[in-house]
Amino acid sequence: LEKEEMKNPRVKMDKFLEKYNFPKWNQEEIENLNRPIISTELEAVNQKSSSKQKPRSRRLHS
Repeated sequence: LEKEEMKNPRVKMDKFLEKYNFPKWNQEEIENLNRPIISTELEAVNQKSSSKQKPRSRRLHS
């Protein structure tokens, strides 16, 4: 019976969701997550991540 249940994607998803405890979001948080990302936010993330990267050498090592 378990093998038959596991063939059903809905049963697989339900078992997965039972296994992990995901946060519950309110409507405001959902709307915030679904809003478009503006270019200034992308630029800020890009600058932040590029400042953390080590400088790369363009030389090939043999």
